[in-house]
Amino acid sequence: MLESKNENNLSYFQSIDYINNFSGKKSIILGFDNVSRRYKHNDLSWLYDVDFEHLNIKDIDTIYCIGRFRYDVAARLVNAGISEKKLVLVEDIHSINNLLKKSKGTIFTMVCFDMTIILRRLLQNG
Repeated sequence: MLESKNENNLSYFQSIDYINNFSGKKSIILGFDNVSRRYKHNDLSWLYDVDFEHLNIKDIDTIYCIGRFRYDVAARLVNAGISEKKLVLVEDIHSINNLLKKSKGTIFTMVCFDMTIILRRLLQNG
């Protein structure tokens, strides 16, 4: 589980770099429910500061977009050149274990603090 801090492109880059240093097939869970703890508005412009283009590699089988902003994350990934065929929009986070049974290779999470506890609990009880 990699925790990537929202609004911080360096945090996301470190997670992306870590994932890319693993060989073989991999799947990624990516998303968040809260944009910021500092501001009340939901400014997602920082998503375009993150080099998601580095996830556009053949070793990445599936990217599961989770959380309240899953559609925004998916749109950014498509903008980064990632095929829509690799993206799975997860409507119900409680179904994640069933979805992951179809994934290939190592599973990585790239989520912010708000999703870490939820995912850990779901994956441990899976």
